[in-house]
This record gives sequence, C-alpha cells and structure tokens, in this order.
Amino acid sequence: MNQNLNPFWQQRIADTFQNALNDYTRVLMLRVDLRFPDAPAVTDAAVISRFTESLKAKITASQQRKKGEGKRVHSTTLRYIWAREYGEINAKKHYHVVLLLNRDSWHCAGDYNSPYSLAGLTKQAWCSALRLDTQRYATLAHFPQNSALWINRDDPSQH
Repeated sequence: MNQNLNPFWQQRIADTFQNALNDYTRVLMLRVDLRFPDAPAVTDAAVISRFTESLKAKITASQQRKKGEGKRVHSTTLRYIWAREYGEINAKKHYHVVLLLNRDSWHCAGDYNSPYSLAGLTKQAWCSALRLDTQRYATLAHFPQNSALWINRDDPSQH
C-alpha cells in the first residue's frame, strides 16, 4: 500500500470538514462502505456521482415529507468524502465514504432496516446508482461498527 499522502487531497478533505462546521454547529459524520455485487452491475466511473446525487434527492424528499407531516425540519447539505479501493484478496473495487450532515437533521444512521432512516436512504441511493433492486442488494451498503461520530464546532479538541 502506498503510504504517501497527497497534500492537495488532504486540503480538500480538511476544507470539506471546515465547510460543514462553518454551516452547522454540530455535524454528523457517518461512514459507509459501498461494495459491488458478484452479479453483473453497472461499475462505471460515474457510479459514485449517481450515488451522491440520488442520496441528495432522497434526503430532500425525506425532509419535504416530514415538513408535510408538520414535523420540525432543520436544513442540511450533504457533504461527502470518498476513496476508491481495490481489495487485497480479490482486487474487487469498493468505496469508503464519509457523509457529513447537519446533526440537527440527522443524528445517526437510524434503523438499518427502515427505508426512511438515513441508513435506509443510503442503501436505496447506492442500489439506485448501481441500477439494482434495493430489497435484494441493500447489504452492499455496509455501515461498520461505530460508523457515526459527532463533531462540534465549539469543541477545539475536534479540529
């Protein structure tokens, strides 16, 4: 594995975190690993863009639905950081993604089996990007143990 860190990408990552903290006092940082199926699927370079656009649309629709139900909704902008990796054993491509959202809007991944939770929306967005059925392939979006972390703007130990 190449241990060299690219200063350009390090700065882009730092800027992404800082932009989230500039907009929101409290930020949810959620990690998800996005895998490809063994079955044939769309694996083109645009798949990560389709995923993020789909997730943005699903978050917006979820917030509009909540507003329609008379619930309080805090605005949020999806920010994200991703890295593509090839597995050491089978050289299979997958993505490691960190989602950054206003913690007042989303404080955790939620129920992994609910289509309305952030986890459910993320699974749906990944399957949509792959053009696969969510019921059958939802597990391709994997949330590692302790995948959520809260970051507070006013806590200097977190910067």
